Order: sequence, then structure tokens, then C-alpha cells
Amino acid sequence: DWDKIKDSKSVDDFYAFLQKYPNGNISGVAQSRVDVLQRAKTKVLADQTGLKQGTMADSFVNGDKYVFELRDGYSQILKGKATIDIHLRGEDTIEGISDNPGLTGSGELNRGGFVRRDGGGSYDPPYGLFPNGELKIGTQATTRSIVTHNNGFKQWVEFQSKVIGRETLDTAFGKINTIKVDVVLQYQNGNRNVRTLWYDPDWGYSVRLRLENRSARGGAPDITVREMVARERGKG
Repeated sequence: DWDKIKDSKSVDDFYAFLQKYPNGNISGVAQSRVDVLQRAKTKVLADQTGLKQGTMADSFVNGDKYVFELRDGYSQILKGKATIDIHLRGEDTIEGISDNPGLTGSGELNRGGFVRRDGGGSYDPPYGLFPNGELKIGTQATTRSIVTHNNGFKQWVEFQSKVIGRETLDTAFGKINTIKVDVVLQYQNGNRNVRTLWYDPDWGYSVRLRLENRSARGGAPDITVREMVARERGKG
């Protein structure tokens, strides 16, 4: 049913899908399409601390630029730098283009915050880094998708995401009261990927990412830490 409507421009198609599958693996993706097609205006509310918990759609501006350093998680040795430029395309596409895709990949997501493509491949249906594209503390979700890796290999992958809470980080921009998110990816072939992300709600990319890759063959995990060292707001 999803394959029949995923490219539809009719909000009624997605309402009908949600009525049939209100709690399915891709109900969040369907709801995000409803929001876009209705051009819903989401008001960002404050949490119990009085701080805003933003939406993915609010945090990207056309022309945004991010600069990252990536380091080995054990030795802290610098692996390299990458710059990502943001392009908003049409009413529903956010694209991040990397100048160093071998280090940190380019990506594409919709305005609801669901990832269609990242450095690991493309996803059908898209997956959410956090539930419903909102950094709302305490929310969690489990979804499953088919990933087509860059070499053409396909397998299912299950995502478990949870918005943990607030954490103050020392960053290149001073102290930031971030929102911490945990995401676990379990692949069909037994590989496992654990991501911890710290977001400044006003900006789309996380200011810090800890990435842990565990092979199904065992052994010590590969750990990389990506730190944002510069950012520039686009002009829209």
C-alpha cells in the first residue's frame, strides 16, 4: 500500500493510509507527508525548563554551511574535515552536500525530518532520527526500512530512536544546552550501529555525533566522533 501512495500529492491518500495503519512502521512518514501537503505551521513550544524543542523543518535554512572535524574515538587523532552545504529543494526536500563524502556523506531528508539518503545508502521508506521529526524529550520510536547501500547491496535495517534529554556541552560556539538523542541501527546481516547525537535545536545538524560501528564478526567496535567546528546561517 505504501508503494502505491508514497509519491502522491493528495493528502487524502495519506489520511486513508493512516486510518488503515495507524501504528505501522511508516506511520510517521505518512504523517509527515500530511503535514507538508497541508503546509502545516508548527509552533515550537517550550519544555518544562522554558527552552524550545524544535522541529527539523524549522532548523534548516537554504544556504546553511557546517564544518566538521572527525576524530578517532579511541586516540582522538584527527581523521579529517568536511563541509556540508544545505540546499532546500521544492516543498519537501532538504539536501546536505558534503565536500568530503568519503569522510562524512551527503544526505537528503524530507521536511518532516525523515532521512531518504545518507552516507550509508538510500532508505525506503525513509527513517526518522527522532520521532515525528521533533526533538521532544522522552519520545521514542522503532521503525524498519530497506537500505540500498552504495554498492547496490540491499537489506532490512531496524531503527530504535529516543530523545534522552538536555545536556550542556562545551563547543566551538561556547556552552550550548543541547538535546541528546540515541539511535540504534540493527542490520539484517548482524552489524550494529549506535549513534549518540547532541543537537542545538535552532540548527539542523548535530553539534556532536558519536558513532559506534560493531561488526557481526565481533571484535572491538570502530568509534568516530564528529564535532561541529564552524557554522554559518544561510540567507534563505
